[in-house]
Amino acid sequence: RRDQFPGLAKPAMLTGMLLIAGSFALRLSASLFFFDSMDAWSILLWIAGVVAIVFGNATLRWALPAIVFLFFMIPLPYRVEGMLSGPLQRIATKVSSFGLQTLGQPAVSEGNTILLGEHKLEVEQACSGLRLFFSVMALAYAYMVLVRRTWWEKAILVLSIIPIAVLANAARIIATGLLYQWASSDAAKHFSHDFAGWAMIPLAAALFWAVLWYLSNLFPEQQIREIRNVISVPKSIEKSRVQTN
Repeated sequence: RRDQFPGLAKPAMLTGMLLIAGSFALRLSASLFFFDSMDAWSILLWIAGVVAIVFGNATLRWALPAIVFLFFMIPLPYRVEGMLSGPLQRIATKVSSFGLQTLGQPAVSEGNTILLGEHKLEVEQACSGLRLFFSVMALAYAYMVLVRRTWWEKAILVLSIIPIAVLANAARIIATGLLYQWASSDAAKHFSHDFAGWAMIPLAAALFWAVLWYLSNLFPEQQIREIRNVISVPKSIEKSRVQTN
């Protein structure tokens, strides 16, 4: 969207001051009601206000996708995180247990625990995949902003966020379980807490690419061209056709 940059314009003082006043109101409300997430959200309004004052309304509209993307750096409220972590823990446990069974491992799920032979694989709240889910949302949002696709392709991309996040998190738990079985507990813990957290984002990006690759092959782009632009008619035939008319 660089070609759409509107350039410097007249500063929008009223818009900017209203946005900055809104950010101050959020910070004040956060301090009164002890709502840390609301305090963090005020950053977005403050940045938008500064952009409006310095560059104008047109540049603010152009920069809004980038400003909104900063929302993903703010942690979810604790109550929301607690409400979402429980169901995600249970889903991650069931899917990971099924994946381990498919690979021939003696995995049995009990609550949020996977009994894997002599080992107990606890799917704790930190392993529920909520942070990964939020990261996958950020990845999908960035892709939809940067790449020009049709609206229905973007809609399918949004619908694929949840299954991709679940599959990526289950892949991490399954890999940890296999390391418990084939390597050692230390190797499994090191992988689960250090390397796996970074590796899941490229895996999610690869799954997004697979979805888009499938869509591009399922609905290939076609160009409609007139036959006269494809086949050149000899001048003698064209001349006789004119004379006949």
